[in-house]
Amino acid sequence: MAAGKIDDLSEAERDAIISKLMNQEAKMICDPLVKAFLKCSQDRSFSLVWACRKEHRSMKDCIEGYHRRTDFNMWKQEYLRSINSKHAKPDYDLFKK
Repeated sequence: MAAGKIDDLSEAERDAIISKLMNQEAKMICDPLVKAFLKCSQDRSFSLVWACRKEHRSMKDCIEGYHRRTDFNMWKQEYLRSINSKHAKPDYDLFKK
């Protein structure tokens, strides 16, 4: 995205960016579980469906739990605040629990 084009984004495009940022944050918080699932799924194809069921469920529960505990509108407000303050880096640490 080119500089100066951020104001041209539709609300749906901004929401998509915010969702992507939230997913990145959730994956960082759930990193040990993500790594455990990736380790389990290495060198597997179809068998990972049942062999890594426990690891997948743990990872999924962690990421979904993060999304349930996190307020999308607060992320959105922080994102818009950062845009309005000359592209300052958003302070999403405010939402960590």
